[in-house]
Amino acid sequence: MNTLLRDAGNSSNSDPHFPFSRCFDWYNGHSWAKGLFESWDGKDEESSSEDVHFAYSVALWGAVNSLAGNQNEAEQAAYDATTNRGLLMLAILRRSCRAYMHFKADTPHHPPAFALNRLSGILFEGKVDHTTYFGANIEFTHGIHMLPATPASAYVRDPTWCKEEWETWFNEGRAEKVEGGWRGVLMASRIAWDVVSASGWFFNSGLDKKYLDGGMSLAYYRALAAETLATQLG
Repeated sequence: MNTLLRDAGNSSNSDPHFPFSRCFDWYNGHSWAKGLFESWDGKDEESSSEDVHFAYSVALWGAVNSLAGNQNEAEQAAYDATTNRGLLMLAILRRSCRAYMHFKADTPHHPPAFALNRLSGILFEGKVDHTTYFGANIEFTHGIHMLPATPASAYVRDPTWCKEEWETWFNEGRAEKVEGGWRGVLMASRIAWDVVSASGWFFNSGLDKKYLDGGMSLAYYRALAAETLATQLG
């Protein structure tokens, strides 16, 4: 795991085996999905949530090992630093995602007509496109920025913007018409901002599991919804 972390998000300029911070761009405030090769519109990022959850995993890995209490002083300091690095990346991503990828109607960073989409889709260095590489379905374009649903989702996804996004594309029964696991992805995204409605969907005894994304489980969705609801209720 430490080697994987060094490969994807190395914190050392002196590591002889891996580059410093391979994907995360500290100037732009998010990762890029492409390596160093010629691309007409520059590097891009299609999934803000994948970026967020890499940073979240860095913080979790550091925290779990730091709390284990079975390492020497140097190892303890290294895991504490790993935790802080992941949390710093999350904080930066929270700002950059809300500015450039998750935008409200009054965003100053995109033209008003494009801002009506509420989401970047694919953010390039030279342009932005409300679509995905694997299809133009609205649930694809927005869902790839939603999955997976975890506590980090609620940290990054602004509730006011989530409501605007939902009312633009998915309210009035439109989400219920989405087929396959993407329907569950859309419903899980509501845990971050409308946990009562989300809980009603996930705790429904008649829920057809074909609407659950293959990378998630009903038990986890229910646990996340219950914990979020309990936190909100105090």
